[in-house]
Amino acid sequence: MTSSAFRLILSDILVTSRDILADVAVDVAKVAAAVELRAGQIEEIIRPADSELRGESPPLGQEGQKMPETAEQATRATVEETKAKRNDIWQRLENESPDRIKETVLKRIGQVRPLLTKYQHIYSDFLDH
Repeated sequence: MTSSAFRLILSDILVTSRDILADVAVDVAKVAAAVELRAGQIEEIIRPADSELRGESPPLGQEGQKMPETAEQATRATVEETKAKRNDIWQRLENESPDRIKETVLKRIGQVRPLLTKYQHIYSDFLDH
């Protein structure tokens, strides 16, 4: 294999790897957006009402008892969603990435092979002299 063919294959591997990393970055951004949304919901649940900030407390048995339970549920849901999305990303990386790189390399080798065969006699004549 010539050095130019090797450079083409190496370039394809690097470009495909960068493309895969870009896909991962998009997935991470989606997870971060979901976490941000849930964090906003938790903030709304936990943040004291204006009346509480003024020192007025709600009657016992109303919002005060529900708040920790609701915040805990929202936090657990956020953690579970994040874990599920993280697992999906890793699963896709493990399954798709090597195949995508392999397909790219094989495609490039398929393009280079006929050229090598076509110009083989030129290379051998040049090396013989």
